[in-house]
Amino acid sequence: MTKRDRGFTLIEIVVAMTITALVLFTIYGTFTSVSRAKNRVEAASDGYHQARIIFDRIGREIRGAYLIPNNPNTVLLGGENEQGNPYLQLTTTATTPQSGITAGLAVVTYEFRDDPEKPNGKVLMRTETSSFEVDRDQATGYRLATDLDGMKLRFYGNGAWHDQWQTGIPDIVELTLTIKIDGVDVPFLSSFEVPKVQS
Repeated sequence: MTKRDRGFTLIEIVVAMTITALVLFTIYGTFTSVSRAKNRVEAASDGYHQARIIFDRIGREIRGAYLIPNNPNTVLLGGENEQGNPYLQLTTTATTPQSGITAGLAVVTYEFRDDPEKPNGKVLMRTETSSFEVDRDQATGYRLATDLDGMKLRFYGNGAWHDQWQTGIPDIVELTLTIKIDGVDVPFLSSFEVPKVQS
């Protein structure tokens, strides 16, 4: 048998397999990195989308806020309630079809509280009632968002920022939502000017 008829040596096969393994490992590492980056971008996109939807809805209702001083049927309150839960309650002209209120004013309440359906979870509840309904605390709300990690409200009025608002009309309502994205708490902040044209 001549030298030309010989096959690969064991060393040549081992070297070829090592090079192939290194190439495959590099391709797998690149694929894994791209896949992780794609998942992070999708999670961030979902978080931004959720924050935008909540800000749009609350902003529309704040821009439609309607408050008559000394009229108990109109309110704009917020901060933390007796249970320590962040909340916002306001009378607005921006009613929704599912409320059943066909004309007039609605009192909308947002409350960020413990989620009874998810252990250690939080939920943003939204309730909408007629401004003439007497017992608003008994109204049933619905789950607006369940993937929030935090909510904070501040109110600007009388030349200063306040964590609680109980009387009068603030100039600005500031809302911060915290959403966990890829294991990191990301705050989203927006502020809404309260209209001053009141009856």
